[in-house]
Amino acid sequence: YQRRVRGHLLRLKMNRKLRRMGLSPQVLKQIEKKKFLTCGDLLAKSELDLLYELDLPLDVVRETMLKVSQKITPECKTILELLQSTSLDGSSEDPSRLPTRILPLDEYLRGGIPVGTITEIVGPAGVGKTQFCHALAALACYPTSMGGFGDSCTVAYFDTENAFSSSRLVEIAEAHEPNYFSNEDLLLSVTERVVVHQVNKFSQFIQILEGSEDGNSLEEMIIDRNIKLILVDSVASLVRTEFDNSEIYKRQNLLTRAAAKLKYY
Repeated sequence: YQRRVRGHLLRLKMNRKLRRMGLSPQVLKQIEKKKFLTCGDLLAKSELDLLYELDLPLDVVRETMLKVSQKITPECKTILELLQSTSLDGSSEDPSRLPTRILPLDEYLRGGIPVGTITEIVGPAGVGKTQFCHALAALACYPTSMGGFGDSCTVAYFDTENAFSSSRLVEIAEAHEPNYFSNEDLLLSVTERVVVHQVNKFSQFIQILEGSEDGNSLEEMIIDRNIKLILVDSVASLVRTEFDNSEIYKRQNLLTRAAAKLKYY
């Protein structure tokens, strides 16, 4: 399973759009003129091929290949750097954890839900998983000084069971920070930054993750709206409604695709 996920991740990184790589307008114009749209299109070519096809100086070609390679390669960190980046109080400007405000859980998780990873929340029906997702959505929208991701961040909330409640989200936000949210404009700002997607089929969910032919995808939404947290409540619901026990292979295939795409984001 992990090998399949890593394989999907590699393909997804190679499929990232070159226009998102921070290349200069002049270089990007030459690249797009030759129909190179993704990182894979570019990196599949040798220096000599690109020198001939793009009609750019060798130093520009090398710099472009290096920049694109670095963008899609995960940054290496030492154990010390990882420990130093762990914020136990969630107060840094770029927090490595999203505090849950449940003290024993935050202590166990070294400060909260880790960013840049997939976290699966499991438990029997009625235990409070949906309420926990509501709480995380509200907490993510708090200022960085209060453990959130800042005033400009947005949360993407995929509701597969029609269980999302906007009034409950407001209640949770007010209960956690009553003094801060005594200002109604601040409370309204939180509700404006939680984008809810009603999803009823796994195929619909995959289409949003991978993008449609018109270019509308979660990747575009992440960039345009500054999405910092993606919540899916719940993947299990989509699986239960579409697949029975005779379709385990197909189900696992789709779950692998979804996990790889989410990890990529």
